[in-house]
Amino acid sequence: MEKNSYHAPKILNISYIITRFLEIASYVLLIIISLVTVGVLFFPKDMFAISLHQIRDMELTVQQITVTVSSLGLVGDITVKWLAVFGGLYLIIALAFASIFFYHLRHLVLAVKQEQPFLSENAKRLYFMGKLTIGASVLMPIAGGLVLLYAFDLVGYDNAEINFMINFTYLFVGFLLIVLGSVFEKGAYLQSEFDQTV
Repeated sequence: MEKNSYHAPKILNISYIITRFLEIASYVLLIIISLVTVGVLFFPKDMFAISLHQIRDMELTVQQITVTVSSLGLVGDITVKWLAVFGGLYLIIALAFASIFFYHLRHLVLAVKQEQPFLSENAKRLYFMGKLTIGASVLMPIAGGLVLLYAFDLVGYDNAEINFMINFTYLFVGFLLIVLGSVFEKGAYLQSEFDQTV
C-alpha cells in the first residue's frame, strides 16, 4: 500500500507534464496551421498546380478512409489551392477540439494532484469533455468525408462513394467521461456534506 502512495505523486506529476505539453503543442500547431491556411488564400492558384501523373504513388488518408491514388487512373493537371484550404480547415477543427480537451484534462489532473478531485467544477469539466468528444465523434468524420469528396470532385473522379460513419471510439470515450462526471458529481456532493459536518 505504501508503494502505491509513494508512486502516486510521481505519476500525477508526469501526467500533468504530459497533458501540459500536449495542450501547448496543440495550441502551437493550431496557430501554425491557421496561419498557413490563411496564407494559402493569398497565393496565386498557379503555385498549386500539379500533374495527377506525379501523384500516382500517393495514398490519401482522411479519418479511417485510405485511397491509393494510382488505383483511380487519373490524368491531367489540377489546382489544389482550395483542397489545401479545406484540408487546413479540417486540421484546425481537429486541433481546436484537442486544445479544448487537453485544457480541461490538465485542470482535472492538477485538481487530483492538489488532492481536490471531488469538486463540482471537476464534474462539470468531465461532462463538458464527454459532450465535446461525442460531438467530435460525429463532426470529424463528416468534415473528413467532405474534404475527401471535394478531393475526388477536384480530380474529376465520379465513382467515389463515401459513407459518413460515426467514430465509435470517440463516442465510447465521450459516454465514459459523462459517466465519470456523474461519479465526480456524487463525490463532490459527499465531500461538501463531509466538510459541513466537520
